[in-house]
Amino acid sequence: MSGLTLELIVNDGALWGMLAQLRLNQQLDAVLGSDRSFDVDLGNSSLTLGGGAQQVSAVPHLIASVAPGPQTVRWGWALAELGNLPATGLSGRLRDFGRAQQVPALGSDEVPFSAFGPAPEGVEEVDWVAEQVGILACQVIGEVPWFVVPAGDTRVVLLLQDGPALPAPELAQVMTVLPDALMAGRLIDPPRALQHLLGRVPNWHAEWGPAGVRISDPTGNIDVHLNQDGQVTEIQTNI
Repeated sequence: MSGLTLELIVNDGALWGMLAQLRLNQQLDAVLGSDRSFDVDLGNSSLTLGGGAQQVSAVPHLIASVAPGPQTVRWGWALAELGNLPATGLSGRLRDFGRAQQVPALGSDEVPFSAFGPAPEGVEEVDWVAEQVGILACQVIGEVPWFVVPAGDTRVVLLLQDGPALPAPELAQVMTVLPDALMAGRLIDPPRALQHLLGRVPNWHAEWGPAGVRISDPTGNIDVHLNQDGQVTEIQTNI
């Protein structure tokens, strides 16, 4: 047994994935403003965002369909009408990983919403589950960002390649995503989550001590205070 669960995979990938989404949204805002109109053609592996003179294109990979009716997630590789498209190929890595690491939900065709944990207050369950799926996909496949498009009441989770170039993550952005991840209940093991993030951003330096960890780069530092149970008690910044 690997000991991995959906909760742990989300824990491990949440900060890195959320940093990527923050930077993606900033890039889209800079180019498109508030315009989030889209045209997606999975048969030709194309996604275009924006309907005016300014547009953003990317190659979409279908990860999953998140359907509120049956309250289930169906992985891209298991969608009968789409499973053979090249755009679903990356979703097969989730299946292979799940079966190799004995994480049944990743190796099953369809998974109930309940497997992804309760949505925070004020967040629609279908949107919450879609974000959880995006984080899982980025962590397992090792690429960011994800993007969610509506199809009626259903949400379609895509992993994007060859999209807008994302700038390197900024240490100050941790002050946004870390509290958000904690408030949403995504981090069941904060020290482990921080270690995984640091593994993704090698130019950040970490000093661990009894009181927590100091993360620094040339712009300054962030102190994350942890109690004896590994829970975050305070976040301080000097940036």
